[in-house]
Amino acid sequence: MTEIAKRTFSISPDDLKKYTFKKEPLTAAEIAQKINEIAGRDGAERLRVRSITEFVYRSGLVEDRVLEDGRIVKYPSEAGESLGISGIERTGKNGTYYTMVYDAAAQQLILDHMDAIVEINSVPRHNSKLNKGQPWTHRDDIALRELFYKRVPVRDLAVVFQRTAAAIRARLVRLGLAKAEDFQRPRGGTVSAE
Repeated sequence: MTEIAKRTFSISPDDLKKYTFKKEPLTAAEIAQKINEIAGRDGAERLRVRSITEFVYRSGLVEDRVLEDGRIVKYPSEAGESLGISGIERTGKNGTYYTMVYDAAAQQLILDHMDAIVEINSVPRHNSKLNKGQPWTHRDDIALRELFYKRVPVRDLAVVFQRTAAAIRARLVRLGLAKAEDFQRPRGGTVSAE
């Protein structure tokens, strides 16, 4: 059975001119949806929301913040706020959550950098751990220790350091912060250290 590969996402500068701005700020999901509607589907891959959020993160417009309860959220940096990115609380079916919204100026910034966003979008999802295989820096180790002592779960540490959960567990063991057996799954159970 032959598998037909999807064409990578693309959008022309002329099509981007069809983007209409609304008065109220939009989430990255709403922006991606509007762009995907303009680009059409015709067998091509869609623009992923993650590509937009990864772009603003890599650009230093968004940073990770650890909340008092240990959760890690993306939060606009000072530069991001000055360009029209803000954080708001919303209430959904599962309760209150934090999200970022982009005003018209921030939406224009996204459109202006669509080439970089499309490049991020072209990276297969399974390669999304940017630091996979990269050496740990002294600064990484200090930050890992600090977050580990704050009892941040391994899955959230993996997001912050853009590494796999296995890499986080291995580093915690190497730094003497945990033992390999701390991460062993009991029969029929789950890993308690996560």
